[in-house]
Amino acid sequence: MQEHLPDVLPPARSASNARERLGEAVVVPANLLRVPSVKQRTEFSCGNAATLALLRYWRWDVYEHVEEAALYEPLETSRSRGTEPGPIATYLNTVAGVSAEYRFGDVTMSDLQRAIDAGQPPIVDLQAWRDRADPWPEVWDAGHYVVLVGYDEERLFFMDPSRVAPEPYVYLPKAELDERWHDLAGERDDRVEHMVVFVRGSTIPRLPDGPLPEAVGKLG
Repeated sequence: MQEHLPDVLPPARSASNARERLGEAVVVPANLLRVPSVKQRTEFSCGNAATLALLRYWRWDVYEHVEEAALYEPLETSRSRGTEPGPIATYLNTVAGVSAEYRFGDVTMSDLQRAIDAGQPPIVDLQAWRDRADPWPEVWDAGHYVVLVGYDEERLFFMDPSRVAPEPYVYLPKAELDERWHDLAGERDDRVEHMVVFVRGSTIPRLPDGPLPEAVGKLG
């Protein structure tokens, strides 16, 4: 998995700023799972940040003060290749009260929505940005991990590690998911579709402090 961040990341916006830009912002859904915001510290560490967000969600008592760099070695993260989904699932399965399964290929949007309905936010690997006007199915160099946190009839909502609080959440139209839901994986950079790490917890989630954002912007 090779992540490519845009030259300029989208700035954080307050809910009031978002309401002023109604053409780009939408109201969050009632089923939004408030996964803590974790901002990735490098251009290659979105997998570490997404994993840490869910570790803090399910095991705040253990991971509150853990930084993303502490996960580089167990997740086999490197500057050149980022983080593969397999090691993410393997590590999460070593954490008491948490289990994970890496799946790809036959995963559907309905599977993602069922995870949200069960209160179990998954990590999704997709194409987040594009520098040219190429169709999304032809973009393979902008892989990025995000945490699915909710959905409505038209959109999916994610915690995006490339953004910062107070607005860490973004949305993606459901119509765009299938054409962006792919990435390179493995030593040979195989082209893989519908990559997701399903994460389940048996503890009471730790919810972030502060009010829920009223509106969020689009991913990418």
